[in-house]
Amino acid sequence: MNVYVVICLLMVVILGVTGCGTAKNYDGSGAAVSSANQNEEDNTVDPKTTDTYEEQDETFDDGEKFHKDYSEEIYSQIEIIAEAASSIEDELSKVEDYAGKYYDLMSQAQTASEMEQVSGWQYTVWDAELNNLWSRMSNNIGADTKAEIFEEQRTWIAIKDKAVSEATSNYQAGSRGGIMEMETSAIFTRNRVYKLAQIYADHLGESFTMPARSETGMYIDNQGTADIYSDIVINEGTESDTYDVAIGLFRITTLDGTAKADGDKLFFVTDEEDTPVEGIIEYGWDGASFTVTSSGFEYIKAGDTYTFDMVM
Repeated sequence: MNVYVVICLLMVVILGVTGCGTAKNYDGSGAAVSSANQNEEDNTVDPKTTDTYEEQDETFDDGEKFHKDYSEEIYSQIEIIAEAASSIEDELSKVEDYAGKYYDLMSQAQTASEMEQVSGWQYTVWDAELNNLWSRMSNNIGADTKAEIFEEQRTWIAIKDKAVSEATSNYQAGSRGGIMEMETSAIFTRNRVYKLAQIYADHLGESFTMPARSETGMYIDNQGTADIYSDIVINEGTESDTYDVAIGLFRITTLDGTAKADGDKLFFVTDEEDTPVEGIIEYGWDGASFTVTSSGFEYIKAGDTYTFDMVM
């Protein structure tokens, strides 16, 4: 990992969050909005001492690594990274490096409680970056673009918790329920960061390359609302190179099945033998689609295409 040494003035946003508590997002004015209740809060900024972004120490104190609250440290470090970065792309690269510190710590966790604690810090890293990025965007982008993105961001905030709950519904009864919820929240928030970063980099006239989109993920058709109408949830399968897929089609049915990857497409087949449905899932940063290639289900016909424009 390269060492980045840039002297910067640290401005720490007083956010008052914990790693597993209520996270904060920002509305169009730059004021803090809780992702749980979206109530506006004061967004005061206090000047701190000059600090420097440097390569992160990948080790933790053995005596406190699973018992210390790292939230304040995380938010401070994200602020330093944002100030030190030479571009939005450089900033995201540094955040990925910093997040790796907590992803590595997960491999050392031995109990469900420790795993849930670490997954909360993983989420806090991306929540902090989302807040920081959104605050800067709100202060710098034009009014028309700001209004459009603000409405999109408000919808994402309203849907996120519902999406996490639905995406992890198969795990909620088990000991890993809380862990899966926090890990999924981290993934969804990281994805949102990249979507906003792409928009902001374009506004600044910077080049920005989106990372390859993972085969796993969730895509939603919200029909312009803050509710989930239809969705696709793609998880790693139990067998190599396969994926477990659930396709919820509003007022029709939910198709549960498996898919295999071929290039940037997934070839899907339902588990139901009496009324089998097969089709092709195409996915990317702009959303996903499901095109039916054959169907034994009365209300689903070959050639039907369902689109899911919202990326979680």
